[in-house]
Amino acid sequence: QPAASAVTVPTPWLEALLAETVAPVAPLAAPDLLTVDQAAARLGMCPGTLYRREKDFPFTRKISHRVLRFDAVELAACLRTKTKVA
Repeated sequence: QPAASAVTVPTPWLEALLAETVAPVAPLAAPDLLTVDQAAARLGMCPGTLYRREKDFPFTRKISHRVLRFDAVELAACLRTKTKVA
């Protein structure tokens, strides 16, 4: 059987092709997530209330079964637009 031959592409040609077709992608910024204690302090309520009413707040991010975080930007926007959060 004949051996499989590899196709070689000239490096400058490939680099030029990639430069034209692939635009650099900026990394996504990670949201500023607050812990329960930090969010409770900003909202002026106890952490237990945040745990009990997590589904009432649109800025809640459930990371896992036992971990909640709160989006700082959305929390601040909610505080600016509403007079009462809970």
